[in-house]
Amino acid sequence: LSTGDYVPAVATTVVLSAPVIAKSFTPTARAVNGSSQMVITLTNNNAAHALNSVSFTDTYPAGLININPAGVVTTCAAGTLTVSGNSIVLTGASLPAGSSCTVTADTTSASPATYTNTTGTVTSSNGGTGNSAAASVTFTTLPTISKSFAAATIPVGGVTTLSFVITNNGSVGITSLAFTD
Repeated sequence: LSTGDYVPAVATTVVLSAPVIAKSFTPTARAVNGSSQMVITLTNNNAAHALNSVSFTDTYPAGLININPAGVVTTCAAGTLTVSGNSIVLTGASLPAGSSCTVTADTTSASPATYTNTTGTVTSSNGGTGNSAAASVTFTTLPTISKSFAAATIPVGGVTTLSFVITNNGSVGITSLAFTD
């Protein structure tokens, strides 16, 4: 080779963003032995690249359990979902570019308490290690209140009904109950 034979080379490196995990409980307050749906959402913020081998582990605090481990479901492609009475493990999932998937479980507790549940970090083979996620749910013998509108949307000048449901989660009658909305 002579000095005139050198051709400049260009290499491009793409650094991928790690997967993101988020968690929620709905409702956030339930009667003891009631059901609260936990949703774990995994997100790939990379616009042009899929994430591979996406995995996380979620071990619940003592007292919080899956109502039906066989009923835990996922929308995440590929991968293996392993569920026990008090944990969920997802391994090897694929997450297409710019997309999200979920793992959904119905949880309960026989003991009145507030449970803060934190996942392990979410990982992927090509995007690295992401965050962990936390959410809290309360199981109580105290009264709970929920509200709902009869219509999902209301046109300007329209009318709908707003309903409040107060549930006595204890074994003794409630007197002098008041609330502000």
